[in-house]
Amino acid sequence: MGGLRRYAIFRVTTKGRGDVWMRVAESERQRSVVEVDAKRFLDAWRGPKSSHPEIAHLDKAGWKNDYKFHQAEDGFRPGWSNPVPLAEVNAGYWIDGVQDQHITASGRFVRWIWRAFPRRTPTALEPERQPYISFTNGITRTIWLLVAGAERFPVTCGSDDAAILHHFVGTADSVPCPVSNLVPDIGHIERLEQNRAFHEKLEAHGLPVWLA
Repeated sequence: MGGLRRYAIFRVTTKGRGDVWMRVAESERQRSVVEVDAKRFLDAWRGPKSSHPEIAHLDKAGWKNDYKFHQAEDGFRPGWSNPVPLAEVNAGYWIDGVQDQHITASGRFVRWIWRAFPRRTPTALEPERQPYISFTNGITRTIWLLVAGAERFPVTCGSDDAAILHHFVGTADSVPCPVSNLVPDIGHIERLEQNRAFHEKLEAHGLPVWLA
């Protein structure tokens, strides 16, 4: 908790910087968290329909020279006491420049969607769907993770995009998770009690006040 706001916290392992910490706030209950495979995510981001190709197609040296890269360095530095917000992304498919609306569903409707609109073998008259990824927020922290050597990391997306994002870039041993499941809603009295207990634990272990 930070003040009376509650968060879900994620530890992300990187090859170059050890463990780093990220968060998603309870206020984002309408969104979902998807753990992505870094290589598959980058391949999809470099696809022809994805956003910000001028950044996606850079190498690590190019990412390090991004004018905001130092901000991500500063953001990840405090570690657990001030986790970095998850990147906010969008995902879907396009066919010949037209967004494919057939499979942008999640939750209990996913199986029905795949039955109603089964995947078909592309033909000359029916080209293959092209996946895309775009960013609402968090490009710099994402390229920082890629430079640091993270092989997997969580992002947030709209609940309607969660199933499709996980389908083409998600890690094999994970499933999309609504933020509302990670940080369930609670009443004000319980919130006050949790906040008090949390800060007592911090003080008892000599840890800094969270999100100070």
